[in-house]
Amino acid sequence: MRIEVDDKWCISASETQWTVYRTYSPENEVPKSYHGTFAQAIQSLANRQIRLADADTLIEAIAETNRITEKFKGLLQFDE
Repeated sequence: MRIEVDDKWCISASETQWTVYRTYSPENEVPKSYHGTFAQAIQSLANRQIRLADADTLIEAIAETNRITEKFKGLLQFDE
């Protein structure tokens, strides 16, 4: 299974784990983290994107956190 999160990130599954990849091109993907569950992979990627968000004020940080949270909310609803 392979899930495109956006143009820079994807998550793929193997028999034993979920892997978060940074996608630079269709031929160039770099694994960034490994997880036991889909929810852990999504949470890790969301946390990474929040940490690296381009925010200089508290208001911008909150707005970025809300935007990223909404982006991933739909993906997490399927992991039940």
